Amino acid sequence: MGRLNRAWVSLPFVEELDLRYHQDTDELAYDIYYGSQSQWWNREGDPTLHPLLYP
Repeated sequence: MGRLNRAWVSLPFVEELDLRYHQDTDELAYDIYYGSQSQWWNREGDPTLHPLLYP
């Protein structure tokens, strides 16, 4: 729950056309778990890929 809270605090919804509405639920979950800058989609099976620290 801490990761989810951290993600939503930093990304408030501005309008209905927000890009987050167009993101797949799995992609959104991976972004919250690993961080959007981790490029998790290119690192399948990478042992150095770690989740963000739990707040």
